[in-house]
Amino acid sequence: RGFTPQDRSSTDDITRVLLQPPCDPEQESIVRPPRPEAGGTLGMKVQLWTNHVEMDFSKLKHAQIEHFDVVVHRAPEAGRGDAQDVPEDLTKVLEPELLRGIVREAAARCRWGAWAYDGRKSIYALQGEVGIMQVHVEAADGGGKPRRFEVRLSLAAQLSMRPLIDFLQGRGRARATPQKELQALDVVVKHDALMNKPGWFVLGRSNNIFPPPAVRGRDIGMPGGGEIWLGYSQTLRPCISGLTLNLDMSATPFIKSGPILEVLRHILDRWDGRHLDPRQIKDAEKALKGVKFTTNHIPHQSRTFKFKGLDTCTPDTFMFECEGKEISVSQYFYEKYNYKLRYGHLPCVKTPKKGMVFPIEVCAVKPGQRLGKLTGAQTAEIIKHAAKKPHEHKQFVEGALRTSGLDHPDSTLTRFGLQVKRTSLMSVAGRVLPPPTVTYGNRSITPEKGAWNLTQVSMYDPKHLERWGLVVLMDERDAVQPRAGPAASLDAFLHDFRGVLGERRMRCEPPVVVFPQRNETIKESMDVAYKLVERKHGQPPQLIMVVLRVKGEGYNDVKMSSDVLLGVPSQCLVAQNAGIGFLPKRGRQQYCANVALKVNAKLGGVNSVVSNSEMQPSTQFPGHGLGWMARDFDQAPFMLVGADVTHSVVKSENARSISALVGSMNRSATQYATRIRVQPGDSNVEIIKNLQDMMEELLLEFRRRTNGKVPERIVMYRDGVSEGQFEAVIAEEYGMIKQACLSMGDGSYKPKVTILIVHKRHHTRLYASNPHQADRSGNILPGTVVDGDICHPYEYDFFMNSHAGIQGTSRPAHYHVVVDENGFSQDFLQLLTYRTTYMYARASRSVSVATPVYYAHLAAFRGRALLAGDDDVSSLSSGQGDGTELRMNDVHNNIKSTMFYI
Repeated sequence: RGFTPQDRSSTDDITRVLLQPPCDPEQESIVRPPRPEAGGTLGMKVQLWTNHVEMDFSKLKHAQIEHFDVVVHRAPEAGRGDAQDVPEDLTKVLEPELLRGIVREAAARCRWGAWAYDGRKSIYALQGEVGIMQVHVEAADGGGKPRRFEVRLSLAAQLSMRPLIDFLQGRGRARATPQKELQALDVVVKHDALMNKPGWFVLGRSNNIFPPPAVRGRDIGMPGGGEIWLGYSQTLRPCISGLTLNLDMSATPFIKSGPILEVLRHILDRWDGRHLDPRQIKDAEKALKGVKFTTNHIPHQSRTFKFKGLDTCTPDTFMFECEGKEISVSQYFYEKYNYKLRYGHLPCVKTPKKGMVFPIEVCAVKPGQRLGKLTGAQTAEIIKHAAKKPHEHKQFVEGALRTSGLDHPDSTLTRFGLQVKRTSLMSVAGRVLPPPTVTYGNRSITPEKGAWNLTQVSMYDPKHLERWGLVVLMDERDAVQPRAGPAASLDAFLHDFRGVLGERRMRCEPPVVVFPQRNETIKESMDVAYKLVERKHGQPPQLIMVVLRVKGEGYNDVKMSSDVLLGVPSQCLVAQNAGIGFLPKRGRQQYCANVALKVNAKLGGVNSVVSNSEMQPSTQFPGHGLGWMARDFDQAPFMLVGADVTHSVVKSENARSISALVGSMNRSATQYATRIRVQPGDSNVEIIKNLQDMMEELLLEFRRRTNGKVPERIVMYRDGVSEGQFEAVIAEEYGMIKQACLSMGDGSYKPKVTILIVHKRHHTRLYASNPHQADRSGNILPGTVVDGDICHPYEYDFFMNSHAGIQGTSRPAHYHVVVDENGFSQDFLQLLTYRTTYMYARASRSVSVATPVYYAHLAAFRGRALLAGDDDVSSLSSGQGDGTELRMNDVHNNIKSTMFYI
C-alpha cells in the first residue's frame, strides 16, 4: 500500500520499528532498512532474461579454504650470502608470465587438492603441505642464465564456506555479505583462464577475461595506435535466488602491440615511415610513455623494458665508448650481432636506465597493455563496437559461458565444489510501471516508450529573453557572410532561434552581438557584452550566449567568466551544430528547441511538470508517486536532493575530486539550487566532506524561496559510491544531514530522511523475452523494474530501467535504499523514482537515473571547469608536485541558487 498523508501515524510506527532514527547521529548506530518481504505490485508483469547464471553451491558446505600469502625472493647463490640489491618481495616487480610460472611450480609441490591464484599475492587452496621452498625456474624473458627464486607461502586465513551457505539460505543472524569468502571464490572462477589456458589473458587483478585471438576474433583497430579487445567479465553475486555468476561483455582499449615502427604508423597520421619531425616525436612519446616493449635483436632472447621517450640522437649519431674506442649504435649492432640496421636515421628509444637506448626497429610493444586516458575519437570507436543490440549482447554472453569451460567436470571451479547449475541465462520476473503525464503550458502528453515530441508545445512557465548578449568566437566574415550561403549565417540562426522561443511562449528580443577584437581574451569579450547590454537596457543581461568555433575550445574560460566573475548564466553553442558558418543540418529546429529548454531553465522558468493531473487523487494508483507529495506541499513541504562526487581522470598531486549537492526548491520539484565544493585532502575520496555545510545552505535557500517553510521530508539520491563504501558513506553523510537540520534554529528541526544510492557501474543487463514487450531498439521498456531474483538477499535494492534504448543494450540503474525514516512502500519509492526521470529539463525523453542525481553530476562537472590554478582543468597532468593548492572559484552569489549548470 502506498504512503498517503492520512497514513502518517501508522508510518511513524513502521519507521520506529525499522530504523529508530537517532537524535544524536554521533551516538547511535544507523540500522539499514531490511528488504521488504514481498516485492512491489504496480505495473504490467513481464518475464525477462538476465545475464546471470545460477550456481550450485550445495557441495561447498564442507569446504575449508586456506588463504596463503605469496612472497617471492631471489634465492641466494651458492657460496654467497643473501642476494644483494634485490627487493625483498618480487611479486610486484617480476613480469606476470615469469611470476605465474614460479607460482605454478611451487604449487605443484604442495599436493593441494585444488588451488587458485589471483596473479599477485594470494593463493586459495583446499588442504595441503606448506613450507619454505626453493624453486628453480628459467627466466621468462629468456635473457641470461636460469635464475633461482625462493617462494614463501604463509597461512593468512582459514575460510569456512559455512557462513556463505547460511547467508545464501537465510540461516543464521548474520546479514553482512561474506566478502572474504566471495573474494576467494572469484579467484577460483578466473583461475583456469589465468593459469591453465595458453593464450588467454586476464587484465590485471580485474575479472575481465580475454580468450586468444583465434577465439575472440580479430581485434578492432582504433585511432591513436589503439585496438579494442572483446572479452567478458565474470563476478559471483549473492542474490535472492542464491549464488549467481554475472557475465558481461567487456570491450577494452589496449595499446596496439607489435613492432614500434608499425605502431607509430597508427599513432601518427600520414607518417611516411622515413622521418620524424619534432611534433611527431612529441605525439609518439605521449602515446607510448611507460609502455613495455621487448627487444628482438638477439635470437631466442627477448628482454622487457619500459619506454621513456625518443632520444635526440639516432643509431647513426649516438656514440659511446666500447672496448676503448668510440662507436655508434649502428656500428655496434653490426659488429656485435651481425645486425645491419635499416632505420639508423630514426631516433633511438630511451629506457629509464641512464644511457641505455635501442634502435627503434628492434623494439616491439608487448600485448595486453591497457590504454590510459582516451581521446574523443577513441571513446566513440569503443561505443560503436561495444554497443551491441540486446539480442547480440545476449548471444555474446551465452557464447562467453560456453567458451569459459566453467561447467567442465575437471575445472578448478568444480574441484572446489562449485558448479554451474544450468548452462543458460536466468529468467527473472519484472514489472513495467506506467508512464506519467507530462504537462506543458498548452497541453499534456502521455509519453510512449520514454519519449515525446515538442512540436507545438509551450513552456509550462516560460521566461522571456529580453536582455542578452551574443559573443561569437569565430571569424566575423565566416559568421555574417559564410561561404556556405545565407542559410549558414548568424542572422539565419537567430531568426530560427527566436522563432522557436516564440513558439514556446518565450518572447525573445534581438541580442547585443559581440565579435572579439584582435588579441582580445574571452573574458574581455564577455565583459564587453555584459557592459553593452547593461548600457542598452539599464540592467545587467539575463544571459550571455557564446558561439564556440569547435567543441570544448574556450568552454572553461566562458564558464569561469560567466559563473564566477559576472554572475550571469551562459549558454555555449558549437558553430557547426548551430549551422553558423556551416550549412545547417536538417535538425536545426530541433537543435534550437533543445537550446530553448536549457535557456528557460537557466532563466528560472519551468519547461514541464509531472504532472498536474496527478495532483488529484488517482483511482488507479492512489497515493503513489510525486503527485500527492506536491499536492500536500503547503502542509508538508518536501525536498528532492541529488549528490555526486566526480574524480579526476588523471592521477597527479594536484588532482582533486569535486562534490555537488542539488536540492529542489518548489512544489513540482523542477527548480534546483546547487552547492559545489572541492573535496579536501586526497583525491578519490567518496564521502562528501562538506555535506553538512552544503545541506544547511540548501535548507536556508529553501526557506527563503518558500516564505519560511522547511522540508518535512527529504529524499536524497546519491551517486558516485562504490559498493564497498556504502557503510562508510551512510554512517558519515547521514549524520551530516541530520546535523545540518539540527543547526536550523533551536535544534528541534528533524525532518524524515530517505536515502537511495544510485549505482550505474555494474554488469547486470536485462533482455526482453517477448519482442512485443520491447522498444524499437529491442531493449526492455522504460519503467521496467526488477526487485526480486537477482537482488540482494537482505538489503533493500531494486533495478530500474527508466529510459528508452538508443544505442546498444540498456543498463538499468541499481538503487539501494539505505535509509528510510519515511517508511515508504516499495511501490511508492519505485514510482517516485521513475517519475523523476521524466523531469529532466534538458530533454524530451526520460533519462537513465533519477533527475536530481543527474543534475548533481552536471553541477560537479561544472565545478571542474571552475577550478583555479590550471588552465586546462580537464587534464590535470601539469601538476608538478610543487605544493600548489588547487581550489575552485566560488560561484557568483547572483546565480548560485539558479540552474546555471544545466
